[in-house]
Order: sequence, then C-alpha cells, then structure tokens
Amino acid sequence: MREGNRKVPRPARANELFISDLASKARSLDGDQTKMAVSGTLAVKVHRLEAAEGGEPGEKLSIRLAVGDNERHTKFMSVDNEIDEILHYNVQRMAESEEVTIEVLQQDQTTPLVSAKRTLREFMEGFQSQRLTFTFGSVSSPKTMYLIISADWTQSKKEETTLAPAGTHRPWFMRASYYYETSKNVYDYTTSFRVVKPFARLGEATVN
Repeated sequence: MREGNRKVPRPARANELFISDLASKARSLDGDQTKMAVSGTLAVKVHRLEAAEGGEPGEKLSIRLAVGDNERHTKFMSVDNEIDEILHYNVQRMAESEEVTIEVLQQDQTTPLVSAKRTLREFMEGFQSQRLTFTFGSVSSPKTMYLIISADWTQSKKEETTLAPAGTHRPWFMRASYYYETSKNVYDYTTSFRVVKPFARLGEATVN
C-alpha cells in the first residue's frame, strides 16, 4: 500500500514467511524422531518348508535369516518335515528399514538356492504362521516352495523410555511449541509499532 508517494512496509507478509519457516523446521525435527534406531529382541520361529503340490521333497535344506550382520540358520531338514526352530536376534540401535534377508540353503553349497528380503519393521509388527512363497529353477520349469514362519518382537525397556513421546524429555530446540511461541512473540513485537499496527491488523482480518 502507499501513503502519498511514500511506500508503507508490509510486516504481516514478512512475519507470515518467518512463521512458515519456523513451522517447517519444527516439522522436520518431529520427523527425525520417527527415524530413531530401535533396540530389542526378535524371535523368528521357522515352522517348516513345504513343496508346492506335485513337487518333490528332494534334498535336505536349511533356512538362514540375517538381520543386518547378525545371521542364524536352522538345521538341514527334508522339505515337508517340521523344522520348529526359533532363531533369536539381539537388535541394538537398528533402523526399522533395515533389511531382513531370508535364504534357502543347500548342503555343501555356498550360494543360496533362493532368497527374499523383508524389512525389520515387518517383523517388529509380529505375525503368526505366515507363508512366504519361493520360486526358483528354470523359466520353462519353475519350482515353488512355501516357508512357514512366525515372528515376535520384544522392545528393549530402555529404548521404550527413550522413544516415549513425552515432550518434557525433548531439548527446547526440538519442541514445536518453542517455535510457535517464538514466532508469536516476534510477530506481536513487530506489529506493536503505531505506524505498522493498523496494516498488520488489516492483513490479519483479510486472512481470517
């Protein structure tokens, strides 16, 4: 706006940008909280490995699960026999997006027969007797097997306290309320001047 030939500043717009920037920083800090590493114990029960209908049991196989660099495997068993082994993993400060690798091993072979990948988060959610499908072999004559597993996750007690969403445990610069109060105080101070105040209030009325 103009008063005669003199331009009148528009503090309301400047403060809107300032408040928007602070709010963006607060959202970014809140988002970082969801990326914190997790700790706990993961127990995966390998029930059995089944051949598809009409498939041959064939040789003995083993199931290997790797959570990050921590890997365990079952004893070698023929397909369609009960395995019923529990593999335990001590997870320390690992991202929920960490890959869990599941492999089917053959005796005396270094290369897995077939493998699949899941995320740690999927296992943290827990499940019972989930069936995973593995397809391998030639394109013209593929073979299919089903792996039946269950997963149970126990959160570390110390980690539960660390991840608690209570605002009192956050540093002052990581609280959204800090940015809100700061921006509010700056805005109130800036618009308190006699020359600026009428135009700021006009801008507020227009926004409302």
